[in-house]
Amino acid sequence: MALTAEAQSSGESSFPPSPKLLRKVFHWEYWPASIANLPVALIWFWYALRARDPFFFTAVNPAVSTGGLFGESKLDILRQMPEALIPVTVLAPRGAPWVDVREKLVSAGLSYPLIAKPNVGERGFLVAKLDEEEALREHLQQYPVDFLLQEFIDYPEEASVFHYRLPNGAGSAVTSLCLKKHLTVIGDGRSNIRELMQRSLRAHLQLARFEREFPRLLEEVPAAGKEVLLEPIGNHCRGTMFLDGSRHIDPPLTAVFDEISRHFQG
Repeated sequence: MALTAEAQSSGESSFPPSPKLLRKVFHWEYWPASIANLPVALIWFWYALRARDPFFFTAVNPAVSTGGLFGESKLDILRQMPEALIPVTVLAPRGAPWVDVREKLVSAGLSYPLIAKPNVGERGFLVAKLDEEEALREHLQQYPVDFLLQEFIDYPEEASVFHYRLPNGAGSAVTSLCLKKHLTVIGDGRSNIRELMQRSLRAHLQLARFEREFPRLLEEVPAAGKEVLLEPIGNHCRGTMFLDGSRHIDPPLTAVFDEISRHFQG
């Protein structure tokens, strides 16, 4: 996989960028979802024939609408998890008056920066880290959907964990753990962030988006050796690198997710 080759280098920004077109062609993570998911669609078709049911997979994740295929509510999922593990979250319904949204934030003790994410959506769609009230107001006005507003968890590591538990309790396991390396550049004391992104193996593919969304950031000149976090949202389409973290899988980790899964109905 392309990610494995990239993961072997810790000094990403020292590599010259390959042509964008070639990089997008030979690295599946940059493909459109319709193409990247084609193998999944073929496998689905085969198993649907065997099961004689196109929706056989919805038997998995019975506590989640459609088994998590699409359209599931993030809030409904969060409500089934242990409260101690959930970031402070409030719902900002579509079209809600700003005064009501602000009152919810104050009541929940939420402060900036915070994360806004659609209650229904995937692949980082419309997810944003917002640093001030005016930015949140503009985001809600520009995208009239139900949003979850959550405290920003400033931990240095992020991971995706795949865990299963059989309904009868006969077995469970963590089968994969994916570590996320967010998009960063390292300053040299001379170049601005635009120039650093142009020389970065991954970041140059995000430069056009940053020109639109963060033009002032691109003019900053980081100190030599300073690592600058460019994108706090951990998705492929935002430039995040996914790395194999299976070495961290052990019985205590599995036990933690066993306990979490027992809170889900179904």
